[in-house]
Amino acid sequence: PVDTGMNVFVWDLRYPDAKNIEEGNKAKLDGGIIGPIAPPGNYSVKIFQNDSLLATRSFQITKDPRIDASDADLQAQFDLMLKINHKLSEVHEGINKIRLLTKQVNRPLESVKDSTLAREIKKVIRPFLDSLKKVEEELTQPKAVTNYDLFNFPNGLDDKIASLNSIVSAADSKPTLSMYEVFNVLAAKADVQLSRLNTVIATQLPIVNKFIEDKKLYLLSGEKK
Repeated sequence: PVDTGMNVFVWDLRYPDAKNIEEGNKAKLDGGIIGPIAPPGNYSVKIFQNDSLLATRSFQITKDPRIDASDADLQAQFDLMLKINHKLSEVHEGINKIRLLTKQVNRPLESVKDSTLAREIKKVIRPFLDSLKKVEEELTQPKAVTNYDLFNFPNGLDDKIASLNSIVSAADSKPTLSMYEVFNVLAAKADVQLSRLNTVIATQLPIVNKFIEDKKLYLLSGEKK
């Protein structure tokens, strides 16, 4: 955002952070969502007023001369960290959707006074909620209120991916083969769960919505209003 008059913009050389978990527990034993640092290379900055380009300047990011790694090594590190951050964003988006749907699907019960209807609603929504919960428990650790709780409960994929981000960024160097292997394993596991989530939403949500519509309640979308 800008104010009338002179404005100064400072780039910390970092790319955007990964998307975070919006509601509920989001404890991490290690790592975070911070974006990777831009690698050495040629860049440009452009100033627009609406759609009109007012000015452009080129500049160069150079490597710290005290670092032994080559520019190619730092580029490889950046590329892997960017992949990690993108995957972490996907996982967090999945968790956000699960928690939003869970919140929405429980809402009809808040206003239902008829115990028979309440039991009927629970019977219909329970399979859907159970399916969402199973995916959430793979993507994250919902029982972990604080970071220390992850010493008592197994950490989820989000914590493991974030931890890998910290390990890869710990030194200015080319990622090791094992780092790539770990990322590939974690990314594949995350993709399985996200695909499972999409299947649950595609197959079970219409059943819940049909019931809610028949009872003249409201439809669920998994999207914020």
